[in-house]
Amino acid sequence: QNLDGKVSTLTYFMEIEESWWNSRTANCVELGYGGAPCSERCCGVPYNSDTTTFALNERRAVIGNADLTKKSLFLYGTGPFSGRVAYHATCDKKCWSNWAGTDYNPLT
Repeated sequence: QNLDGKVSTLTYFMEIEESWWNSRTANCVELGYGGAPCSERCCGVPYNSDTTTFALNERRAVIGNADLTKKSLFLYGTGPFSGRVAYHATCDKKCWSNWAGTDYNPLT
């Protein structure tokens, strides 16, 4: 079943089987947040050619210490906006976080 079929029956979220996504090269936008030695707004949210041309089957991460052999893919639904729009909605104005690298704390 393709993703459109899966999302039509989705109640909450579901894990997509690795055997399915591992052979797909659809272009995605990877959004993530991590620690970095910077204090400018959104400097902890990389947005560049690496994160905006992210093949679905690639094994890489925004954070450098991720175990790339443990990648999992989850489907949460569909939305009316792209990864680019989501990035700008997060970073073009301050909401509850500055998203700076120095603000990142995985324990709090």
